[in-house]
Amino acid sequence: MGEIKFYIQYFLVLMILQGCQKKEQLADYVNPLQGTLSSFELSKGNTYPAIALPWGMNFWTPQTGPNGNGWQYKYQDTIIRAFKQTHQPSPWINDYGCFSIMPFSGNSALTVKNRGSRFNHDMEISKPYYYSVYLEDYEIKTEITPTKRGAIFRISYPQDKDNYLIIDGFPKGSMVSIDSLKNRILGYSRFYAPNNKASLPANFASYWVIQLPEKPERFGCWDRNNLFPAKISHKGEHVGAYIQFNSSKETKREIKVASSFISIDQAIINLEQEIGSKNFEEVKDEAFETWNNLLRKIKIHGSSEEQKRTFYSALYRIYLFPREFHEYDKSGRIIHYSPLNGEVFEGPLFTDNGLWDTFRAVHPFYTIIKPSFTNSFIESLLNYYLEGGWLPEWFSPGYKDCMIGQHSSSVIIDAYMKGIRNWNPELAWEAIIKGANNEGPVEALGRDGIAYYDQYGYIPYDVGITESVSKTLEYAYNDFCIYTFGKSLGKPITELEKYLKRSMNYKNIIDTITNFPRPKDHLGNWKTPFYPDNWGHSFTEGSSWHWIWSVFHDIEGLMNLMGGKAAMEAKLDSMLSADPTFRRDWDNKVIHEMTEMVLGGMGQYAHGNQPSQHALYLYNYAGASYKSQRQVRYVLDNLYHSGPDGLCGDEDNGQTSAWYVMSALGFYPVTPGSSEFIFGTPLFKKVDIQLENGNTFTISAPNNSSENYYIQKVFLNGNELHRYYIRYDEIMNGGILEFDMGPEPNYNLWKNVDDEPFSMSSYLRANNKLVNILSLK
Repeated sequence: MGEIKFYIQYFLVLMILQGCQKKEQLADYVNPLQGTLSSFELSKGNTYPAIALPWGMNFWTPQTGPNGNGWQYKYQDTIIRAFKQTHQPSPWINDYGCFSIMPFSGNSALTVKNRGSRFNHDMEISKPYYYSVYLEDYEIKTEITPTKRGAIFRISYPQDKDNYLIIDGFPKGSMVSIDSLKNRILGYSRFYAPNNKASLPANFASYWVIQLPEKPERFGCWDRNNLFPAKISHKGEHVGAYIQFNSSKETKREIKVASSFISIDQAIINLEQEIGSKNFEEVKDEAFETWNNLLRKIKIHGSSEEQKRTFYSALYRIYLFPREFHEYDKSGRIIHYSPLNGEVFEGPLFTDNGLWDTFRAVHPFYTIIKPSFTNSFIESLLNYYLEGGWLPEWFSPGYKDCMIGQHSSSVIIDAYMKGIRNWNPELAWEAIIKGANNEGPVEALGRDGIAYYDQYGYIPYDVGITESVSKTLEYAYNDFCIYTFGKSLGKPITELEKYLKRSMNYKNIIDTITNFPRPKDHLGNWKTPFYPDNWGHSFTEGSSWHWIWSVFHDIEGLMNLMGGKAAMEAKLDSMLSADPTFRRDWDNKVIHEMTEMVLGGMGQYAHGNQPSQHALYLYNYAGASYKSQRQVRYVLDNLYHSGPDGLCGDEDNGQTSAWYVMSALGFYPVTPGSSEFIFGTPLFKKVDIQLENGNTFTISAPNNSSENYYIQKVFLNGNELHRYYIRYDEIMNGGILEFDMGPEPNYNLWKNVDDEPFSMSSYLRANNKLVNILSLK
């Protein structure tokens, strides 16, 4: 008996060890260089390699562009100018609070123009947790590994040369101070790119500390015009510092960095909390495991190596933004500097997010994979309201005058309807109602043109309000969210009827003759001549072809306006088969989104930008689900890959990647706020999702392949689903969603079903009293 026990224990231990060996290191599948082969004229992602932890306050990146250039790293460049602490969410928004360091050897090279070094990608390693590159001109290997508010550099200098480190505080106001007793450099940067389109408090700065491994042999400061040898501090419009190491000593040096938006003292606290006495390898191991543990929440099976690289690169992009703007004081309290009023408050604050992009799929994804993050993010949105008087819509780090809509309401209400509610709903209601009925101090806060929207039921194009059609469509969706939230809070119908009525305003700007949304003047006349491929003016970053589908909350109502299911199916077909023409006759300017639509090869469907990204899923509503499956799989296979040109448009804070991730799982949130996810087609044979509540949700498609992408049947926990969507609670309860796949369409799949997903029209049909309210004058 004892021998039997021994062998049982032996095989159990062996199985455990084998399991450990098979534990995939998913962080190594991520390619941070995906999307970096971009330019102002053509986006293949408009990304940069972010050496960072998930939602980290600071990222680090190699800098190939000059200071202030939004394209701070381009794959096609051949010179690295510095290694930069960055907070940039997008090249169009640009950066703030940044500074850079650059090692070099030989003669002094203080200017950005002269201090760069050639590099090549064969000597470059880019991972989320680690970056390494060889600087050819200086014979220096530079390595970086991150923490949330800091990083460690490991710099291998050549022997028998003068070895330097230069610190660039960036323009717009900077300071450096060299503490030779404690072997550290302190400073701040007030840099804030002018195209951020907003102001920050006068006391805004990113404070930083650089801990050196030894006493520098020489040091000094510099500004744009002068070098100040041996000077220990300097302040001005654009200043920096330099140090020279003793070249006779060890040539490999570890340099520790951290920063804070609160103070230099807090930067020192951040350095001690996150790095302290740890060495490079220890911090690298921690960063490696942080990424692996998060990426392992979704484990895919039955993929090609390229699909795996693309999938986990997309997951990495989703987890970068929004970034934490809060910090932890000595006692561990969460505190943050307010970019709205310059004071320090308790509580979380996140920033660098454009909700116009991310309400669509990024934030619905978070509600599945990490509801606790969603909860903290909503607390943060409410802190913006308390400190600045408005909910943010695009923020980096303060309010941005960028994009349209009131999609903070979508993010908040989507979470509430899914049971993520550990925040103050009444405060959220107050903030949302203020934004829904007032113009803000800038166009992107509150609702631009709200008086016209209330007076006419749409925003006329001839009253001085740009993007009138797009704003009308998005406000109507936002009003649906508000009505849903108020109803759940128990608000009286007399208070809610305004939002119920306004949720139908989309009908006022859809021309049922052409089946397109069209600009309309204040007298109710359609603008003529009308070209559905005309970009801009009344439309945001697209044309009527793209905005016709932006009725997220009432797909049935939109379909009825078009003439029914067959008409919507035909409209979707015509979008995909149309010539990819575009015009912008009001300024004759070709923008990169136009070019990307043409290169996408899908007619008038523009996957590289947000307005129509959900459109392929609408075939389900029209009774032609197999066409959704065909088109979604085409996009997954052809418009994404893991290389430097692997994205088909702006990444936009993870939204383009979130489309890929959710679509690869087999479903997509067409109507955030409804708790429903519409089926497309799964990409893999199996996916295991480890949920935060401890449950496991498995997506199984054993017959899935490059040929077998058509769904034949769907089962949830063994029971066939006679509907083309799955509910949030069904995912969160765990279990198995099984797709039976085949090489040919099932033309009758969900052709006619009783259990349709949410649409306001079907909801109103079931609530006659509400229909009567809508008919009131």
